Amino acid sequence: MNRFVTEMSKEKIEDLRELFSVSGWEMKQPQYTVFQAKGKGGSCTGYNSGKVVVQGKETEMIMREFLGVIAPETTAEKEDTVDENFVPHIGIDESGKGDYFGPLVTAAVYVDDASREKLIKLGVQDSKNIKNDKKILAMATEIKRVCYNSWSLIHLGNAKYNELYDRIGNLNRLLAWCHATVLENTLEKQPQCKLAISDQFARSKQTVISQLKDMGKQIELIQMTKAESDIAVAAASIIARAEFVTRMQDMSLKLQLTENLPKGASAKVKETAKSLYAQIGNDIFNYVKKHFKTTNEL
Repeated sequence: MNRFVTEMSKEKIEDLRELFSVSGWEMKQPQYTVFQAKGKGGSCTGYNSGKVVVQGKETEMIMREFLGVIAPETTAEKEDTVDENFVPHIGIDESGKGDYFGPLVTAAVYVDDASREKLIKLGVQDSKNIKNDKKILAMATEIKRVCYNSWSLIHLGNAKYNELYDRIGNLNRLLAWCHATVLENTLEKQPQCKLAISDQFARSKQTVISQLKDMGKQIELIQMTKAESDIAVAAASIIARAEFVTRMQDMSLKLQLTENLPKGASAKVKETAKSLYAQIGNDIFNYVKKHFKTTNEL
């Protein structure tokens, strides 16, 4: 279905406009409308008459994630095209994997029906789409509040990361251990959970399953590409990224730098690494991931 039309009260159309706005959609107000929101794959237009039109290839997603929050009854007659069977589950994601400087942080968040609606209103999305560190930190604080006692994280500082990588010798196996650990920790807080979703970083989910203990082996684990489209995985990605950003800031202060350590593995990262190596020698391995090819260039 690529088009959906319904009627809403003026109050609900205003609520819908606010939800699209805080979620970062492009907002306009053509003639005779309250708003028009445009995003990747679709648009939603609320008219002064009370009519709401959703269209585009992502019509069903917009109905589920936006109209389903503001006016659930609008999708009641479309159960055959809209997934109304949300299952509470744990989402898992990591941050820092592709960054030469800084730790590896992995987070897990349990989301149920109540917290899902609140997270949608917060505009929770894949952390990679949020470029502003202050916004990441603020959203992470709100997610932790909404999902109180339903999240966990672990961070591997660079010295520990390098030690474990040298011992394990494989990034996917190291990631699997991290994912399994935060999953187990979150299950201890929410033992009723029966499902977990994470991004597919290994060829087989057995890589993670092999690291799980008794509680983790009793639930269904789904690994999929672009898992950050899932609300729980997106929440986990933001918590993990916020912790990564905080640790990077702390490291920059410890090194007495005039600006924060650069992220990623860019030319600026290499330039900074060479400068630091000239100053502190092998102590740099307390701040970088040693197995990156940048190390050989030093």
